[in-house]
Parts: sequence; structure tokens; C-alpha cells
Amino acid sequence: MSKDVSDMLGFAFEVTKFEQSGKTQFVARSLDEHSEIGFVTIVIIDGVVTKRYDNCSQRITSLNVSTPSVEYYHASLEVDVKTGLVEFDALPYRANPYPEKDQLFSDVYVHVDENKVWAITEDTSGNLITVYKNDVTKQRYIYQEISNNQTLSQRAQSKLQKGYIKVNPGTFSSVDRKLN
Repeated sequence: MSKDVSDMLGFAFEVTKFEQSGKTQFVARSLDEHSEIGFVTIVIIDGVVTKRYDNCSQRITSLNVSTPSVEYYHASLEVDVKTGLVEFDALPYRANPYPEKDQLFSDVYVHVDENKVWAITEDTSGNLITVYKNDVTKQRYIYQEISNNQTLSQRAQSKLQKGYIKVNPGTFSSVDRKLN
């Protein structure tokens, strides 16, 4: 029997999807903390919610999302009206799992007219990492590894040309998922 999720319809979640024992399974954690129920984590097997944890502080990054058979994405929670099964509708951007520890971004840019924030850094392995928020993300910060087809300085220059302004460095908090 499915646990009740009617109070979470339309909520945005970070989702991991994987196959186990021939069943499609999801572990999903709400992207937003809600006033009465905090962060919510749900477990879904073949469209049925089997577990629900309100006020759950455990981050989804504790799952091994680097395994090729595990998909990670952000999505809104929906229920199929014909079958009654829970499903996820992917949000219109690509995301990587949030980091497990705080991360410094020395290059932070703001586009005041368009209500956008974008930051970039290079990790110790030379990978480019960004966090950004805008109206498409509903002003949630999204963490993303990006390709190295342009250097950090080329990407920063591109933002300046688009009207962004460089501001003070910031630290991306792994706890509240904000750039402070």
C-alpha cells in the first residue's frame, strides 16, 4: 500500500532512479524545506511510495549516484490519475548531486535585471563546477559540473558580456544549499 503523498504533489525533489531485483526504485528528497514537515525523503518502488520520512536531514548524496546504472535529476512529484502510481516529471535543467561539504566559489556573478546568480570554480582535479539560480530553477541553487570546452576565464568573460556583474566570493553551503 502506498504511503500518502497528496500533500507533496508538485513539490520539487532531487531524485535517484535505479533498478534493483527487477524493480524500478526511486529515492527522492525535497529540494525545499517546508515549514511543517521540513525536508521530506520518500522511497518509491514501481510507482508505490513504500517509505516517507518527514524532517529528514540525510542528504541524497549519500547514495552512490556515480554508479552508471543510477540516474540523478531534479523533478516534480506527480500521481498518474489513471493508475494512481507516483511518477516524477523532470525539471527543465541538468543537475548534479549537491556536494557533501561546503565549497568556495571565488568567481560569483549577479545579473540584477534578470534576477540571476552564477558562480564558477575549478576543483582540485581541474573540473569546472558551477552553482546558479534563476527563474527557471525557481530561485533554487543548482549544482552542476560543466564541460571543459571553455576555460573558467572564458566562461566568466561570457557572463560579463551578457550583463552580469562580478561580486564578492561566496561559499556554497552543503547544508542550506545557498551561496553565502
